[in-house]
Amino acid sequence: MGFEVVTFSVRGDAGATYSKKQVNETLWNAPPSSIILMHMNHPESETAEGLIEALPELKKRGFRFVKLSEFGLR
Repeated sequence: MGFEVVTFSVRGDAGATYSKKQVNETLWNAPPSSIILMHMNHPESETAEGLIEALPELKKRGFRFVKLSEFGLR
């Protein structure tokens, strides 16, 4: 089918069980080029809140966010 398999390198929210603070700490400590798995489909979790709070700080630190398609993956 032409698809390439990739996997994640960081558990961003441990299956939507992390608190907002734990999500922040996980994201802030992720090494460059990480693929971070997060479960945004659990509205009862604090994943989205943690991500929203962490993004400005990550951008200040020089992180940039890309789609896998930018690397020829689909």
